[in-house]
Amino acid sequence: MEVKTNINWFPGHMQKAKREMKEKTSLVNIVYMVLDSRIPKSSFNHLVKEIASNRPILLLLNKADLADKIETKKWMDYYKSQGYYCLDIDAITGYNMNKIVPLTYEILKDKIERNKERGIKLSMKAMITGIPNVGKSTIINALVKKKITQVGDKPGVTKTQQWVKLDSNLDLLDTPGVLWPKLEENGMNLALTGAIKDDIMPIDEIVKYGFDFMNTYYKEAFYERYKIDKIDSIYDIYEKIAKARGCKIDDYEKINNIFLHDLRHEKLGRVTVDRLTSV
Repeated sequence: MEVKTNINWFPGHMQKAKREMKEKTSLVNIVYMVLDSRIPKSSFNHLVKEIASNRPILLLLNKADLADKIETKKWMDYYKSQGYYCLDIDAITGYNMNKIVPLTYEILKDKIERNKERGIKLSMKAMITGIPNVGKSTIINALVKKKITQVGDKPGVTKTQQWVKLDSNLDLLDTPGVLWPKLEENGMNLALTGAIKDDIMPIDEIVKYGFDFMNTYYKEAFYERYKIDKIDSIYDIYEKIAKARGCKIDDYEKINNIFLHDLRHEKLGRVTVDRLTSV
């Protein structure tokens, strides 16, 4: 199932964020790229790969508790084969969060040893990056065990860079979410999971794409949630959702919002939208 949607969306603050990230790259030893575990391909920002230059990149597949475990493992194996370090995490539940800092030191152990040999004080710096709404701020707050950055279930919460201390030897630079200028075929997957604002694309198209996706890959959970027995047309789906969730059959706006909320909050089970066959 492949839908190509050419979307040009690169707000001024993102252009500024990209420029500032490039300026700060020389100060850091490692780059964390946060991915949404449900869309490990669509949330992979090649601009970050370019900005990171030759620094190691640790991919943090966040929201792992919302994603299909089998698909997450496939994606992690794939990215590891491409030379990336990977860790699946969930910043809200705390899953694997305690592994991030130790893994960072493990990745940087050669540099740390060289610094010790030269008598240089151990001091490492990391940069955390990712597209909007992948949970960067929640990750940082979980790492420092207090709320120091604003969080929100919508894209574009972080607007400026800021340094935070993870421990006595590791500082982390938080950066605003950055997308790429043309989203192309990734646009639908980004929209379906809420990585871009719902008003960027026609919501009817997003929902219809979501219906098709669920019917293709997670049919059992889809049918069970909305008491669907068979589908002859898209209107059958709208009717079933309306009846299952107690709203008017012709209130398409409300039905659209119900479906997107259910999909994004595990009401339809653990879902991974990007399939490895699409690489």
